[in-house]
Amino acid sequence: MEKRDWKLVSRARAAALQVLLHNVHGPYRGLPRTAGWGYPEPYTRDMMISSLGILVSGNGRLMKSLQRVLDTAAANQSRLGHIPSLVHDKEDRGASDCTPLFLMAAGMFRIATERPDFLEEAVAKAMTWVEHQSPSDRVLVAQLPTSDWRDEQWVLGYGLFVNTLINFLIVAFVLFLVVKAMNRLERERAAPAAVPTTKDCPYCLSTIPIKATRCPHCTSEL
Repeated sequence: MEKRDWKLVSRARAAALQVLLHNVHGPYRGLPRTAGWGYPEPYTRDMMISSLGILVSGNGRLMKSLQRVLDTAAANQSRLGHIPSLVHDKEDRGASDCTPLFLMAAGMFRIATERPDFLEEAVAKAMTWVEHQSPSDRVLVAQLPTSDWRDEQWVLGYGLFVNTLINFLIVAFVLFLVVKAMNRLERERAAPAAVPTTKDCPYCLSTIPIKATRCPHCTSEL
């Protein structure tokens, strides 16, 4: 890397630290703000992502703030360890990525501070939630394929089961109709041609049995 590139990196690092320090104290229980303009709440996702820069910086004030964020998030876990979307609000539980991000930040914090047992119980609970993945701690869920990083909506397992069952029945009914129509066509094609049982008399053109040797109408010999 050239010298001018290092200067650019140093300027970017200083600017990033300035932003983090500016947001280090917010209006919600003194927790950091997500952004100084428009997002005063401590969104868990943003806090966990910014932890990477904080840990690299080694800034004492930021490290102390990060520990408080992690402690607060852990305190607001659900029974099975789900981390809320807002660090301070245990009822705001709409996101699926906050828990794995919490595990990442807690793990990196352990390494940076040489505290391998930091939030040991909370980390264990979070790992349990990864197996259950339900905001309600009751049923299996799946994330809608159209949901994005910010506005996720949960679909309960019962709803998924009903949707899958309905889709299966519709597809099965359509396939039944297709197979039934194909079988009917096959039967029609395989049916032998009808054997004639009558013929016309060549003299009087009357319809007579095919095996007749004399016409019963005109008495002509056939």
